[in-house]
Order: sequence, then structure tokens, then C-alpha cells
Amino acid sequence: MKMLGNFVLFIWLKFKVTSNLAAENLALRHQLAVMKRTNKRPKIRMVDRLFWVLLSRIWTPWRKSLIIVKPDTVVYWHRKGFKLFWKFKSKGPGRPQVSREIRDLVRRMAAAIPNWGAPRIHGELLSLGFEVSERTVSNLMPRHPPKSKPSQTWRIFLKNHKNILCAYFQYYHNDRTHLSLGKNTPNGRPIQPRPVGKCKIIDLPRIGGLHHRYEWKKAA
Repeated sequence: MKMLGNFVLFIWLKFKVTSNLAAENLALRHQLAVMKRTNKRPKIRMVDRLFWVLLSRIWTPWRKSLIIVKPDTVVYWHRKGFKLFWKFKSKGPGRPQVSREIRDLVRRMAAAIPNWGAPRIHGELLSLGFEVSERTVSNLMPRHPPKSKPSQTWRIFLKNHKNILCAYFQYYHNDRTHLSLGKNTPNGRPIQPRPVGKCKIIDLPRIGGLHHRYEWKKAA
């Protein structure tokens, strides 16, 4: 009889504790419902979002206790945080910045010879010993070339300078880079190393200034 009495007492205490928790939960839910009717858009901070995201990962019936927002909103917070985490983790150092010297030289060549494209300018840079990609050269070139005097056409040039064709042949074989030759010249144009000490890049006009060749020169 004593054992039976202890068992009944245990059941009654457990029921009392459960009832108290249920009543307390009901009271809290009612107050939250009243606050939700008063303020339809509660101010949710980042720490609140983090709390519900973590709670949804460790407590299965979390949806039943959620009142302030919809369960889909918590799922959206979780997915957004997951994307931000992987975006931060996969963020690398990026490409190395192009030097000011290369940027200025590309713009200088593009302004001097407007009909030169990225492949021609890239070939000149390779001949000067610069390690840069053709795509980088294309991105550095001005989208709207500066206004300059219209260059003479090949027909007018040949008509006015018939005794000068040999100069063009010399330029074509010794100076002009060709895509089919790996951006080299027919006669071979070795890469010019950068001189030690102060130096600068000079432009050498070819065929009356119609084209140019660029070389290193020690500063005076």
C-alpha cells in the first residue's frame, strides 16, 4: 500500500508540473498574440534570427512555437546565412593589380595610333618584356578614343610616297608583330630587357609616323 501511495503521489506531482508548464506556455502565447495584434511588424535583430536558425537545427517541433514570423522566414534566414558563409569562404585575394606604368603605356599607344587594337598593343608590350594578358590590355584601352586628326588612308599614302615602299617592307619584317607568328616579327624581334637604373619607353615613328615601335631607353 505504501508503494502504491508513492506511485500515485509521483503521478500527481508529474501531472501538476506538466499542467503548470502548459498553463505557463498558454499564458505566454496569449501575451505574444496580444503583442502581435498591437504591433504587426516586430523589430527582429540579427541575434534573434541567429537564435531561431540555431533552434531550428536542434529542436524538431520549433515550428509549433513560432509566432512572430512564419516558418518559411526562418528557413529563408538559414539559406541566406549559408550563402553568405560560402561566399565569404570562397572569397580569394583576386587578380593582381596592373601597374601604373602598364596602364599609362597602353593608353599612350592607343592615343598615338587609334587604329591599333588590343592584339597589336599586346604584341608591343610582349616585345618590351611586360607579362600581361591580351584581355587585360583590352580592358585598359579607352572605350572612346580621344579625338585626333584623321590618319591618311593607305591609298593616299602610297600615292604620295611611292619612293618609300622599302621603309614599309623594313617595318613589316622587323617591327610589326603578327598574330600568326605568335605576336613576333617575320625576321624575329627579340624581347628587349629593361635596362638597369632609370629608364623610359620611347616611341620610334615608322613610315612617316603611320606606325610606331616602342623600345626601352636609359634616362639621361
